[in-house]
Amino acid sequence: MATFEHLRISLARSEPPPIIEHLGHDEAPVPRREYLLSAFSEKRSFVHGKHVFGFLPAAMPDGFAGGFFGRGVEIKGKKDFDQNYVPETIQTNESAFFFLNLASDSQIAAMEEKRVVGSPKAILDSFFLALHRLDGFRDYETHVQYMVKEETYWSAVDQYRGRITQINFTFIPPNALNSKQKVADFIKEASQDAHSDLLKHRYESASGKLNPRAPILEGSVDVALQGGGEAIVKSGTNVIFSSSKSRQTTEVPPDDVPKSAEESSVIPYFIRRYFNWGAKQ
Repeated sequence: MATFEHLRISLARSEPPPIIEHLGHDEAPVPRREYLLSAFSEKRSFVHGKHVFGFLPAAMPDGFAGGFFGRGVEIKGKKDFDQNYVPETIQTNESAFFFLNLASDSQIAAMEEKRVVGSPKAILDSFFLALHRLDGFRDYETHVQYMVKEETYWSAVDQYRGRITQINFTFIPPNALNSKQKVADFIKEASQDAHSDLLKHRYESASGKLNPRAPILEGSVDVALQGGGEAIVKSGTNVIFSSSKSRQTTEVPPDDVPKSAEESSVIPYFIRRYFNWGAKQ
């Protein structure tokens, strides 16, 4: 089966240079939807690790952006019969399908995880890093986080109830997360007023009496596990839950995965069938 990893792409307003802020010439940023649509609307190349990657956009249903991330790879092969099947290295390319829901309360993406191509989150991080250097793409800092299986978190904390000594949350500036409003408002105010890129909350109890069902902790979990940050839970020195190791994924038959931008007619059906994200014909 082909595995698609779920990620949330959050945009935080970039701080204007001091001279611009002083002069009061800071222009209003483009809307987030327009920013993301532009990001994935044309061919782009960028460096990730030791390789040059490419992004090739595909025709997508309304409300979505997407396409294919790919890179050149080398595979071992052999020459033909007339050349005595001498071993040779063949240059070819591999790609992974990616799509993003542009709804303002979503901005959830899914990307095919293929070892030969690379980690979806790492590739997207490099893509946005390169994009941010271009004119017209400096309004926002981009944060990519894996979506997490919430049931895995609750299973772990319920199992260790009464023995939980530490819960850590790391938040990124939120943008329209449908989460516990009290926590989301606090993070937004802290990140904007204090100019903080990351917020870390740590709750400790040496006796192990932390209550993960307390409203403030439930609200924090709701934000973090929807791609608004990360969560780590410990019982003593034992890590009983880490959001980085409990990613939301969808398994899809390999033959059903779009293989190229020429297959745009099957993309709406693919999204509706396997992700139920509202793609229309």
